[in-house]
Amino acid sequence: MGNYGSNPLTASILSDTAADLVNKGSLTEMVAGLELIKYSSPIQKPELYYWENLSNGTTSEVDYIINRNMQVVPIEVKSGTSGKMKSLRVFMQKKHLHYAIRCSLENFSRLEQDGMDILPLYAMSNI
Repeated sequence: MGNYGSNPLTASILSDTAADLVNKGSLTEMVAGLELIKYSSPIQKPELYYWENLSNGTTSEVDYIINRNMQVVPIEVKSGTSGKMKSLRVFMQKKHLHYAIRCSLENFSRLEQDGMDILPLYAMSNI
């Protein structure tokens, strides 16, 4: 394992293979939330928000909703390198948003057609 400080949980998430992270989605979401708090403004009390859609008998959720430069930004966290992000797209459509962030084990990239930045989990400080 690389040098990830003294946090074995973070080390596991960042160094294990994608197959090792199966069923670790909620753990990855928790670590991402802690990272969002860690890098939030020291002037304000950190608060984490999420979105859940229960209409039409379906359940959709977006892991985190943040305020970035006075804009609402949804964040979807994935423990692997794939996922359809259907809930994220539903939220963006309902709220008329044109930008979102996906944090996962993928490299830095951008999905231009979706207005989505992809950040590796280790780079959440960039948010």
